[in-house]
Amino acid sequence: MTYVKFTYILQIKKGKRLMGKYVYPAVFTPEEAGKYSVYFPDIDGCYTCGDDLADGMEMAEDALTLMLTHLEDEQREIPSA
Repeated sequence: MTYVKFTYILQIKKGKRLMGKYVYPAVFTPEEAGKYSVYFPDIDGCYTCGDDLADGMEMAEDALTLMLTHLEDEQREIPSA
């Protein structure tokens, strides 16, 4: 099994207010037909997939942004990377 690991740096904004800057590793696992599954080991429940590596990277950024925004909206603790 081959893994591709990237680190994501996100700045989440709401309107003009910067919510925070976060850095998390993502693990990309090749699947059948060129697809990739993606998960963030430091964030429970943050998974996604893509039709190829480029799509997986885009989907990973979206998934991470949505998860961190949800945690902030719920005033829950943001996991450290």
